[in-house]
This record gives sequence, structure tokens and C-alpha cells, in this order.
Amino acid sequence: FLAREVIDLGKGTTRLKFQILKASSASRNPDPLPVEGATILISETDIEMETDINGEAVIKIKRGTYTGKINKAGFQDILIETFQIKQGETKNFTFTMIPIV
Repeated sequence: FLAREVIDLGKGTTRLKFQILKASSASRNPDPLPVEGATILISETDIEMETDINGEAVIKIKRGTYTGKINKAGFQDILIETFQIKQGETKNFTFTMIPIV
């Protein structure tokens, strides 16, 4: 009993929430701006999704261990390091993309 993990299947959907921002170099508006159309790929699955106009994406996924990648033309790729997610958990990620000059 002590070595088992109790999973409450009624707990809800397991999901990843992403917010992708653009690094800003403007002195008048130093706040990062959302990146629309960035592709998020979860490597251990066939899941690929693009961010919306607010730079956000929500991916429903099964519990497990994953890695990933975020890319968009004109920006440096971002590698998502290994992470674990449990059943019913929601993980929030915020990444800032750097434009290629």
C-alpha cells in the first residue's frame, strides 16, 4: 500500500498550458508580447499545436514523462526539458522566444 500512488480518475483532465512570449527590446514598451502561431511539439506523442493570438495553447495529455520543442520561423527554437505530469494535473509553462537577427 505504501508504494502505490492513489489516482483519483474523477480529478479531471490532465493538461499542459503554454504561454509563449517574444522578448522585447523596445525601450518604450519593455513588456514581452505574445507569439501567435508558435508550434509546440510534444516529442513522445503525435501532439502538435500552435499558439493562439494571445500566445497561448492548451494540450490535453495522458500522465507520463515528456520532452518537447517550440519553434516559429524567425525565432530561436526552444527545447522543453524532461518533465512529468500526473493524472488530473495541470502544468503551466511560460517561455520567451528570442528573435533571430
